[in-house]
Formats: sequence, structure tokens, C-alpha cells
Amino acid sequence: MEIDKSKLKAGLIVAGVAILFIILVYILASASSNKEDKTNFPDYDNLNISEKDVSDKSSPTYAEIKDRLETDYLFGKEALISNYNYKFYSGASLQQMVWNYIFAFELNNKKYLSSIDYSTGNFCMRSKYVIDSFEELYGVKISENIDLLDGYYEYVKSRGNNYCFNFGNVARDYNNEIKIMVDAISVKEGIVTTNLYLFEYYITDTPKELQAIDELNISIKNSNAPSAINIVKGVLNGKTTHKQIQFKINNSGKFFKYQILNSKNLEY
Repeated sequence: MEIDKSKLKAGLIVAGVAILFIILVYILASASSNKEDKTNFPDYDNLNISEKDVSDKSSPTYAEIKDRLETDYLFGKEALISNYNYKFYSGASLQQMVWNYIFAFELNNKKYLSSIDYSTGNFCMRSKYVIDSFEELYGVKISENIDLLDGYYEYVKSRGNNYCFNFGNVARDYNNEIKIMVDAISVKEGIVTTNLYLFEYYITDTPKELQAIDELNISIKNSNAPSAINIVKGVLNGKTTHKQIQFKINNSGKFFKYQILNSKNLEY
């Protein structure tokens, strides 16, 4: 059977145009998605950590990842989560989970909010998104316990099919500065384990405090834990906690970019 070369050529042209169109649509969609993500999470840039990346603590890659975690605003807020293990979740865990959920939520991320009111300090979200967002942050489903949220009236109130979270009260509860110093990083099956020092302190921007913070930043960069601890406790009158956190990174997360699976205090 003789092949009609003109028809074959026309078919190849049509197929090529279709492929180019699909590629163009994909590129435009990705660009739009990246732009939207940057709007919702302005302080976040995609992060990937493999076992190979952190196998050598002296490598530039390890140093870059360490610095990224130490300076990541969103990770720092989630690092405040303490004494949590997703394997032992129950409704009794919800009270502390609610507080940390509100504290860690990025208020620029308004896409899934029903409303946000800065004058009253509340953001509201449909119950479906509440369930989804708790799973993103904590790795557990709270669907069976979601009615318990109303019991934490200082921080949550239900309104029809919405739950409203009081970030104003959380802000009044806690106005410390947070810094972290990563002590060790490992990865296994997509779960990142990091030992870190969590530093919490309150400042009024006096010259002495500002100088101390400059020195603290240098100590953190140089991984000098004794110096950092001495500055936080001795000069800034703050608190130091040595802890281990296990988490997953979710660059495509709608609500949270880090999922905390386990957080426990170590010797400090």
C-alpha cells in the first residue's frame, strides 16, 4: 500500500502543532501556579531534600539546606510545635494543635478562606478545608473530632459550615522572636529528621539587644551552640529548647508547606 506523503506530512504538522500547544499551555499554567503560590506564601521557595543531599555535613549542599531551614519563616513557626506524634493522635490532642495551627497559618494565604477580618483578628474557613489543612500540617484526619473545635472558644467558633480562628488572641498570647539552629539533618523514605535548637526571646530593640542578636546570628551561622545558648539565656533572657522534629516537605501544599509528624524535646 503506497503512503500518501502529502497526507503524512500534514498529519505530522498537525501533531507537532498540538504538541507545541500542550507544552505552551503547561508552561503558562505552571507560571500562573508559581505566581499564585508566591502570592500566598511570599516567604517560601520550593525546597527538596534527598538522602544524598545531607549525607555529607561538610558539603555546600548540606550547608545550603541548613541555612534554608534556619531562615525559613514558615518552618520556624512550625518548629514551635512540641510533644506531638501523629501516630498517637486523639481528640484530646486538639487543644494544643489548634493553637499551633493558628500560629503557623500564613495569613497571606487567602485562597481557601471564606473571610478574614484584621480588626477582629479572625479568619474563617469551610469545614472541608479545615479538615484538609489539619491533615496537611499534622498528618491526621480530624473529621471525627471536628465538632470538638468549638470547645476551644478562645480560639475557634463555628458559624454554619465555617470555622473561624482567632489569630488575634494567639498573637496576644505569644509575641516572642523565634530563631532556630539546625544541629543535624537526615532523610529516610521522604521523611526529614532534624535536631535543632529553638531560641525564643522578647526584645524592645535596645542597642544591647540588637548587638546580641547580631552575635546570635553569627553563632547560628557557625553552628556554635554553646555561644548561641549563652546569648539567648544570658543576654536576651530567653528560652532554649533542643528538640528533634520529623517532617515532610510539601511544595505543592495548599495550606502548609511542612507537615510535622513528630516533635520531641531532647536534653535541653
